[in-house]
Amino acid sequence: MKILNRNSRTESPTVAALGTFDGMHRAHRKIIDTAMKLAGEKGYSSLVYTFRNLPAAYFGSREEQLFSEQEKTEYLEDMGVDILLMDTFDRTIAETDHMDFLNMLKNDLCVRTIVCGYDFRFGKDGRGDADVIRRFADKNGMDYFVLEREMWEDTVISSTNIRRLIKQGKLEKAEELLGHPYFFSGTVIEGRKVGRTIGFPTVNLSYGSEKLLPPKGVYASKVLLDGKYYEGVTNIGSRPTVGNGNDITIETNLLDMEGDLYGKTIRLELYGYIRKEKRFSSLEELKNEIDRNKEQVRSYFRDNGR
Repeated sequence: MKILNRNSRTESPTVAALGTFDGMHRAHRKIIDTAMKLAGEKGYSSLVYTFRNLPAAYFGSREEQLFSEQEKTEYLEDMGVDILLMDTFDRTIAETDHMDFLNMLKNDLCVRTIVCGYDFRFGKDGRGDADVIRRFADKNGMDYFVLEREMWEDTVISSTNIRRLIKQGKLEKAEELLGHPYFFSGTVIEGRKVGRTIGFPTVNLSYGSEKLLPPKGVYASKVLLDGKYYEGVTNIGSRPTVGNGNDITIETNLLDMEGDLYGKTIRLELYGYIRKEKRFSSLEELKNEIDRNKEQVRSYFRDNGR
């Protein structure tokens, strides 16, 4: 996948999918899949224009992201996108006239077909929308495809609704809207090694401050490492029993895997919610609870056929 920046130019014609694409949920993938299909039919390159940060954050929103920059880049590459321009939404972007943005797509990125969602807005004060794209495309001999709202049962598929579900700890419902488990990609870092003292070495995962965390607690999880999945018990929280202070950590005890994973890049997928985080009176009591949680996780994946 070719990576561009805002000053890049392309010479060959492209089909562009436009959007923030935070979380890459079902509706996002439909937009991108449509662009890739059209590009293949026309013999053009598929291009995704998106942002590494949330535009709403620029205007003061405190919403956290479903995807980090790394996660979004890797996901799009796995989908088979030819070209990615992941911009930073800053003052320059916020102040760009909507017609200047469209002319940039046409002239600099050689866009011949635009694909976006029904609610896509762009340009200063959000003056650009699907109707503006239609008029611009008709005037300039371009094609356009505006995809309508997507539903899952009685819920609109949107990043906003998915964030709400994750904040409520409803990861299974969030997965239905996403079309994939909510996950974290990152590097295994060295922890305090308390788990080793009670026979449960854990994988501690680094994560960015911009990433949305579900409620503190214990989750059934899977870790993707070197192309293989391992079931795990993941704790997200401050580990009150071992005095972690206010630091929030993500640590996972892998059920059927041992070894030193420090420095390894993994993907941690969260599934079912097991229990709230709580303080135990002793490490022995904590050890017994972890044993119980491991069996709960095994049962979760066995009973749900996952």
